[in-house]
Amino acid sequence: MKNNLGFGLIETIVVIIIVAVVMVIAVSFKPVIFKKAAMKEGMQLMEQIDVQTKLYRAKNGTIPSVSKTGSSPVINVTALQNKYFKEFALSYASGNNFTVSVYGSDLASGVTLRAVINSTTSNKQNLSQGQVEIYGL
Repeated sequence: MKNNLGFGLIETIVVIIIVAVVMVIAVSFKPVIFKKAAMKEGMQLMEQIDVQTKLYRAKNGTIPSVSKTGSSPVINVTALQNKYFKEFALSYASGNNFTVSVYGSDLASGVTLRAVINSTTSNKQNLSQGQVEIYGL
């Protein structure tokens, strides 16, 4: 019978080094993953507000003003279930334009996305051409 005493010192050190390298790599990617997830959620909220505001304008002929809130029955939008962006505001800018701001909370506290949107163009044109300003990220 062979007498096995377990792992040796060298083997244990190698395992610890491998685990440490994996942890360093995982921690270095966390901010990138967080930013992508937060931006995606913020953009989706802006798109939802864009669509609902255009529907409101088509029905009522005006663009509503919504103070900083988590939910607005006026334009039928709620952000309370979101993880990163739970508040938004909407205001008339000029002509066919309105301004949408979404505000970060929890992990994205201090981050604001803002865009001036034209109510006569598609949301893809408004939000995908670099017209969204980002503050605090």
